Amino acid sequence: DPINNPLEPVMTFDRSVPIVQGCMDIDGDGYKDLLVTHHLENSKYVARYYKGKDDSSDGQPFEATHRWASTGAGSSMEGSIGEHKARWGDVQIINDGSTVRKRLFAVGSEGENNNVIYWDYDPVSDTFAKNPTVLDVSMVDAAVNNELHLVSVRALPGAIMLAGKDGAFFFKYSSTEDSYNLMNVPGIEPTEKIEYSDFWCFNSGLNDGKMVFVILRKPTGNKDSTMEFRSFDPSLAQDDQISDILKEITLPAKAQRITALRVDDSFDVMLDVKQLIVAHKQGATILDVVPV
Repeated sequence: DPINNPLEPVMTFDRSVPIVQGCMDIDGDGYKDLLVTHHLENSKYVARYYKGKDDSSDGQPFEATHRWASTGAGSSMEGSIGEHKARWGDVQIINDGSTVRKRLFAVGSEGENNNVIYWDYDPVSDTFAKNPTVLDVSMVDAAVNNELHLVSVRALPGAIMLAGKDGAFFFKYSSTEDSYNLMNVPGIEPTEKIEYSDFWCFNSGLNDGKMVFVILRKPTGNKDSTMEFRSFDPSLAQDDQISDILKEITLPAKAQRITALRVDDSFDVMLDVKQLIVAHKQGATILDVVPV
């Protein structure tokens, strides 16, 4: 009960943002680990990995010293450049049948364009790659020097979704080629007076192999925000897999983030969704997800 028994901080970290899933077990030892990104100009690092299950005598939930960190060398976020860095991150878990791979993505900036970057995890060394790989987003019309103005990244085994001032983008992943291919999302509006602040994709809940796209559209100023719903059917021809907008729900202004609560009250991206929680100017709206 956080009202009658207020929460107390047990650890503090220099200014950083946890990845989308918060804490997750990276090394498979059964304990939650912490991944954070850094966005300040004077930060040396772009991302860090802290081990869970602190073995020291202080009883803290994470090791005080990071297990891994990257300066983002070779990307627009490189620490030595002194520009704004990664504001959002997410982990893609790729299961190709014989192995399970983990890939940490980072995007975002403070009102500026940046590369979309990722690091692959090495289970032997229990670290991610020292330097990131820069994702090719040059096929996006809004990209300048392979950079985009983004405020959100969501990662699934078969895709990553990007959203921001430049639009909303769906990159389908091919494990065979280890590549990401841009798929057109119908109905995305020009972004002179709006931006897209989040992008989710989850199971339809009907066991029909289809997915649901939920994209958050946020106009400038104090105008109402909108959640856009589309379907994704991978059984169709590629150009027909993503539908146009099927439904819209109006929300208060400045809607910024969608949290998808799963059927077991977790945030496991592989499970069906039971509630969507949307943060906005007036607080938050909770919507029950009912398959029909």
